[in-house]
Amino acid sequence: MLRNPIDTFIQQIRTEWEETLRKSRDAQKKIENKPTILDDALTAEDWGVLSEYLEILTPLKEATARLEGRAIQGNCFNSY
Repeated sequence: MLRNPIDTFIQQIRTEWEETLRKSRDAQKKIENKPTILDDALTAEDWGVLSEYLEILTPLKEATARLEGRAIQGNCFNSY
């Protein structure tokens, strides 16, 4: 799933934000707005729910793809 790339991306944003904060404090500059994604990161529970959805929806996606393939070969009445 996409958990590792998303977690890596969020960590990169967090690191950049912390660097921005440090530089702003050192130069006594106004601090820009914190990236929203840092407050909206997915929790372990969120990832669990997404995994359950994926488990439920994957067979439906595969069945839909099979039915769409049959429909291309003929009219809609031949797809059953």
